[in-house]
Amino acid sequence: MCEVTDTAYFKEPFEVLLQPDRLQQFYVLEVDSHSNRLGPGHGHLSTKHDLVDVWLVRANQVGHSDAPKLSCRTHLGRWLAPGDTVLGYELVNANLNDATFDAVPESERPDVVLVKKYYDRSRRSKHRQWKLKRLYDQEKTASVQNEFIVSFIWTAVNIAHAWIPLMQSTFRGSWKIWRRMQLCESV
Repeated sequence: MCEVTDTAYFKEPFEVLLQPDRLQQFYVLEVDSHSNRLGPGHGHLSTKHDLVDVWLVRANQVGHSDAPKLSCRTHLGRWLAPGDTVLGYELVNANLNDATFDAVPESERPDVVLVKKYYDRSRRSKHRQWKLKRLYDQEKTASVQNEFIVSFIWTAVNIAHAWIPLMQSTFRGSWKIWRRMQLCESV
C-alpha cells in the first residue's frame, strides 16, 4: 500500500482494469488483523476502516475440499468476520492488458481485490419491524381527487365573479373596456 498525492494522481490517473460486471462473490474463511498502523505524521487515520489480511474461497466452491484458498489485504476489517460473503475482483485468473499492472511482480500482486461486503436482501427485509400505515385504493383516491378539482374550479369562478364588479367600477370612464367586460361576463 502506498500514499498517492493529488498532483501525482492527476498527472497519471488510474485506468479501469475490470468492470463491475466482473465482481464475484467470495466466502470469508479467516480474518487476521494487520498491526502495521501508521504513526504520527501520516495524516488522519480513519476510525471506520481497519487493515486486515483475509483468506477467502469462491462462494460457489464452499465445502469443496480441493477449493483453492485466496488471500488479500483489505480495508474492510471492521465489517468482516468469518462466514461473511464479500464482493471482489479475482486477479489470479483475470486477463488484464495494462503495462502498470504487468510491471508489478507476481509475488506482490493480490489474489483478490475486495470491494464491499455483500448483504442478502431477502434476509434483511425479514428484520423490518415497521409496516406501511396507509395505502389508499385507486377508487377512493380518484373520488377525492375529483372533489378537489371541482372545489378548486368553483373557488376560481367565485373569485372571478367577485373581481368583475370591482373592475366595472374602476373602468366606468372607459365605455369600451366596460362593454368588453359585459361580453365576457355573458359568455
